Amino acid sequence: MDSTCCSDFIDKRDGQTYKTVQIGNQVWFANNLRYNSPGSLIYNNDVRFEPILGRLYTWNQLEGIAPAGWRIPTKDDWLALESFVTKDVEGMDVKKRMALSVALRTPDIWDLGGMDVAGTNQFGFLGLPAGFCQDSKFWCFGSKTGFWSSTESESPSSVKYAYQLQINSMFAGISLESKSSAFSVRCVRDA
Repeated sequence: MDSTCCSDFIDKRDGQTYKTVQIGNQVWFANNLRYNSPGSLIYNNDVRFEPILGRLYTWNQLEGIAPAGWRIPTKDDWLALESFVTKDVEGMDVKKRMALSVALRTPDIWDLGGMDVAGTNQFGFLGLPAGFCQDSKFWCFGSKTGFWSSTESESPSSVKYAYQLQINSMFAGISLESKSSAFSVRCVRDA
């Protein structure tokens, strides 16, 4: 079995309901966080996006936004998810990055081009192309999404960067992003 559905979680702070899913030894939100913390954004400032895509947060807004009993995933949490999802994929890193993208994405909404393969949502993660905000502009709705980790870059020369899991219509993987950009958030807890 790839994943196990869990009961819905209701955030007592605002009454928001989130689907959850167990993947390996972790339980994940299967929806993007929608907690309305100060400074958080809705894609293109269009409130119709919030119920489906959630809100976007800068890295510095992460503190205190996870509901009680949950946490913002670390880089290691994302690596554990990646390892579990791609455990049966043989071959080079690029093949694993492609398999990760397909397995975590929903089969709809994504803009596919060229040789892209539709998502399967094999693990119930419900990855949607929520886009992001950078330099006060919204980008990549339909083709890309990113989920923050709570882990800063280990390089002292790049302290303005933190890790995230980034998914596009072809690849997924851990990358560094500017802390000032606004991305989606998924919460996690140990199973």
